[in-house]
Amino acid sequence: MVLDNIAIATGTTACFIRLGNLINSEIIGKISDVPWAFIFEKVDMMPRHPGQLYEAIAYAVLFFIMWTLHKRMPEKIGTGWYFGFCLTYIFTFRFFIEYTKEIQVSSSACTAC
Repeated sequence: MVLDNIAIATGTTACFIRLGNLINSEIIGKISDVPWAFIFEKVDMMPRHPGQLYEAIAYAVLFFIMWTLHKRMPEKIGTGWYFGFCLTYIFTFRFFIEYTKEIQVSSSACTAC
């Protein structure tokens, strides 16, 4: 029951975390020519995919989906359904969004590899 309740609120928390990443120019995207590309002045002056913004939007959508489902199906609280839906949604979206992000750590910098 606790995990289902946490899963419903996860979208808002994750959305604000990714907006913070955007403000701090963290987790930059690949260089792009799309009209909505951002220029991260702390990094370079190249227009890049705003991967953090994509994730923030996805997490906000997740919250509204979960909230709507909770209003329509409150009997599913405690079954793990909301928690499973949340994990499936997040990992599916993150799989696709990774193709717009720069590699954060080079393989030569990895000492544990």
